[in-house]
Parts: sequence; structure tokens; C-alpha cells
Amino acid sequence: MARLVLQGVSKRFGDVQALAPLDLEIAQGQFVGVLGPSGCGKTTLLRCLAGLELPDTGQIRFGERTVVNVEAGVQEPPQRRGLGMVFQDLALWPHLTVFENVAYTLRARKDTADLDDRVHDALAKVQLPIHAGRYPHQLSGGQQQRVAFARAVVDRPPVLLMDEPLSALDAALRVDLRAELTALTRSLGLTAVYVTHDQHEAMSMADRILVMQDGFVRQDGPPETVYQRPTSRFVADFIGRLNTLDRPLSSVLPVGAAAPAAGSTNGDGEQERTASPAGTADGGEVRAVVPADTADHRRADVSADDVHARIDASTEVALTGNGVAGVRPEKVHLTANGRDMVALPAEVELVSYLGDHYELRCRLELADRPWVVMSDRRIEVGERVLLHLAPDDLIVTEQ
Repeated sequence: MARLVLQGVSKRFGDVQALAPLDLEIAQGQFVGVLGPSGCGKTTLLRCLAGLELPDTGQIRFGERTVVNVEAGVQEPPQRRGLGMVFQDLALWPHLTVFENVAYTLRARKDTADLDDRVHDALAKVQLPIHAGRYPHQLSGGQQQRVAFARAVVDRPPVLLMDEPLSALDAALRVDLRAELTALTRSLGLTAVYVTHDQHEAMSMADRILVMQDGFVRQDGPPETVYQRPTSRFVADFIGRLNTLDRPLSSVLPVGAAAPAAGSTNGDGEQERTASPAGTADGGEVRAVVPADTADHRRADVSADDVHARIDASTEVALTGNGVAGVRPEKVHLTANGRDMVALPAEVELVSYLGDHYELRCRLELADRPWVVMSDRRIEVGERVLLHLAPDDLIVTEQ
């Protein structure tokens, strides 16, 4: 196990900035999911950690050991970093048995003390001890994946790297295996970096997520924070789905909330502050009511253009300029639930049955794109409905 530290690590391929200068610290035993679309830089980051790419700048440390220092000319080769790695294509030797595939790592490093016991222990952890004498072609896809994982952890590496290891498996098997891999990784206390384009994998497996785009980390935080409080339109759209409002907010949700006076303290002892972000059209302001003892990662009530919304206390955007507001599908209801809710008229244009619920696509006058809404009953195409949402369920981000 080891703490993982990157300082100013970057990588270019010609004119393409594959990885912008990155400062990152991963705590010992932490499971980090690196998530993003194709070409975002996530695989380049993993290859730099593994030693398969030399960064153009920066340093990488595993615990107290420096494995990369570009300025000092330090670049440990992959085989000396002692990492475990699970590849997308698994890379099992077809002519070796399961036992020999798992033992290969130990033999290659000439670390053969108690080899039999260590290999059998690794196979037992992935529930494959009785298959030790089989060959990869005699195993199912899920069993092959378990062999690859056993090989990666047989020598208890300080850091485990996984590059979309479940992408070739069918959907049901992926769900089962991601739970198994998560439990095994945590039970072994490994520091893990898991690269994927699948948001469900990242959200369910990792205790911290990095969302990447164009070589930059756009957001870094716990899955709940990234999903509930995205800091940009890109993150909000990429993690889950977002029903966006594409009209002036004062015309969408006229709930009559007056913004507090800037710099004052309200009757509940909450400190009020005003922000005028750079690049905001019309000099628009956001006034946030922030509890005085609130840390930056907490949420704050925002009033702007007579609209109550929700925003992360560390992110200040102007709704009249560079801000965008939306709501997650699960926060939109076909009936009011007793809260102070706003009803938006819509027309159902598509109905999909997904087993445990119906998914509706609804057209609104106030949105350029159809909204996705969940329902426990079937509603016919063309039917007019009212979509209810609570203003404090709004997600407000920068554009």
C-alpha cells in the first residue's frame, strides 16, 4: 500500500495536450475512479503511472519513493515500480495454466519464496482454486477476469491500476464482478486507480472520482458530490442525466424570493455574500446565503432573478450570464408531494418500458431538449402532463 502523489505531470503528443499539468494526491488505501469520454486523457494518466509513457513534465511518487522526476532525469521502468495492473484485454498467456498465469508475475521478479502458497491464496480470494490446472480458453469471461485480478495482486503491490477491465463482459456479469473487485480491493487495503468511461462503474466502485475532459480534471470528489453538485455543464451531463432549463430563470420559476442584502447577516445567524464572476453577462450577481460554519464542500441557498436554487458553496455563478440550471430525472415528479413545488406543462413524446419503471421523454416549451422523467405507470404518447419539481432540487453550474 502506498500514497500516490503527482506534481505537475503533463503529456503532449505533437500538438495535442493529452494531459494538462496535474497535481494529484491519492491517499493510501483509496479507490479512485478516473472517468471521462474517449480522448479525455484518462488512459494517458494511467500509462504515465504505470511507466508506459514518460511525462513531459512533473514528478510521480509512490509513498516516499520517487519513480518519475522529469527535471532530474528519473524514470523507473514499469517492471521496477512493483505495480499491479489489470488490462482491458486481460493479457492472459493462452499456453499457461491458470496457476502459471498467476505465478508469472512472481517468477518474472524472481520472487519465488512460498510461490505455491501465495498463488493458491490469490486464487482462493477470487474463488478459483479448483481451476488452477485449467487453461484460459477453458474458462468463462468472468473467470478469466478473476485470473487477471489474482495475477495483479498476488505479490501485494503498493498500487493497483485497472484499465477498463470489465468492458468486454456482458451487462449482468459486469454488475456482479464490479462488486467482487471492489470488495477484494478494499479487503486487501490496496491503493487503486480505476480507469473507465462507464459512469455506473465509477460511481459504484470508487470512493473518489476524477472526471476528465480534454486532458483536464474537471471535477474531483466523492461520487455523491460529483453527482449532486457538479461544477460544470459537462460534468452534469456526463455523470447521469440532466434536464436543463433553457429560458430565463425568472420566467421559468417565478417563486418570488427576494435576494438578501450583500455582506449582511440574516436572522438565522447565516453569513451572506455576493459574487460577481468574471465574464458574466450584464454584470449579473448571485447572492448566496451560506451558514457561517459551512465548509466549502457544503451546499448553499442561492437567490438570483427571483429564483431559489442550490449551488456548491465554493462555486459562484451568475444565472443571468454564464450559469445553467437543470434537474435530475429522479427529482421530477408527475404528482406534487407536498413540498413547495413548481408545475411545468409538458407533452409525452416517447414511452420506454424498462422493467422496474417507465421512462418518459417529454417536450416542454421552456427546454430545448426533451426531458427524461420516470414513472411507475404507463402514460400514452401525446398525453399532456404536469412535471413537478422543487426549486431546491435545481442543480446550478457554470456553462
